[in-house]
Amino acid sequence: MKIRRRTIDIRIKIAVLIGLIALVGFSVYATYDAYQLPTFVERKVTACSYHHEGNFNYIVYLKNNSIYEIPTLGPGGNGKYFKKITDHVDAFFSYEFTSTRNAEISGEYDVIASVNTEIWDKDFVIAPKTSFGSSSTSASADFNTSFPINFTRFEDFIEKVEEETGVRVKNPVLIMKCNVHTRANTDAGTIDESFVPSLTVALGENTIEINGDLSQRKSGGIEKTEKVFQPGVIEKRKHSLIMTLAVFFVFIAFAVLTKGEKRMLSETEKGAKEVKEVMKKYGDWIVNTEDLPSGAGMEDQSIIHLSSFEDLIKVAEELGKPVLHKLPSNAEEKHAYYVFDGSIRYEFLLGLSKEIENDKK
Repeated sequence: MKIRRRTIDIRIKIAVLIGLIALVGFSVYATYDAYQLPTFVERKVTACSYHHEGNFNYIVYLKNNSIYEIPTLGPGGNGKYFKKITDHVDAFFSYEFTSTRNAEISGEYDVIASVNTEIWDKDFVIAPKTSFGSSSTSASADFNTSFPINFTRFEDFIEKVEEETGVRVKNPVLIMKCNVHTRANTDAGTIDESFVPSLTVALGENTIEINGDLSQRKSGGIEKTEKVFQPGVIEKRKHSLIMTLAVFFVFIAFAVLTKGEKRMLSETEKGAKEVKEVMKKYGDWIVNTEDLPSGAGMEDQSIIHLSSFEDLIKVAEELGKPVLHKLPSNAEEKHAYYVFDGSIRYEFLLGLSKEIENDKK
């Protein structure tokens, strides 16, 4: 079966083909880009979250004094207590570990008193390592312990070191630390962490100042990586592929079903083109007019017809006279170009309808 090809201007065909090639190139790139996108992406999720919580408390036992009518004081106020009327201080610590998953929980803790100065540090074991844990799988485990804050013992130790070294220290502090090490085996993974809450007590002062948050917390989680399917990627691939194929088929169909030919100009169009070229090249010599000069004696003049406009320009240059361009008064008239020299009229006629000329102006 013979394919009937439609004839169009070659310039139009080339322009359309260039546009379709650009569109095909863009579609191919978009398809390639879509197929580079992963259908699955890795995302981190928290499979298990957990919390450590430690709470301190303390009781300050007082000697007989004129200020307080009660034998003990607890946390409150500005945390300062008069040393001379203080008999001793007992501290308490409670710990709880909680998890969002059941686990086999175990661990150990100890209490350390650390004397810190700007020159030296010294640790003292107040409570030895003690184990704790849940007897079965559980989501939590806890323990409670107590210990003294024996500030007198540590101030005496500082004085002893100062006597031995001959160097006095400035602003010594006592840090009471509870070192907690917790292990928990969950179905999401193993938790193995240390938690060290503490209180700070100023030494060498007339007052006992206990600083630090009484309630301290630490949180964490077990993260796992999971693959998440992205349905939008599949849709993007499908749509981009369909668009590429459609544009490609349009390109092939247009290339096969059309035939480009250079359009032949009509006589009127040729004339319009010639007039335009004449005005562009010799416009300085040409004077447009709708009527010839009055009294020109058109009937008595000798007419010399020239075969080209260039010949007319040569005559005008030699005589030093302008070229008169008489615009056609109707569609049948031609454009007439004249050079007058007394009784001689040099002329050149160029075919162009008035309608076309008006469009060109």
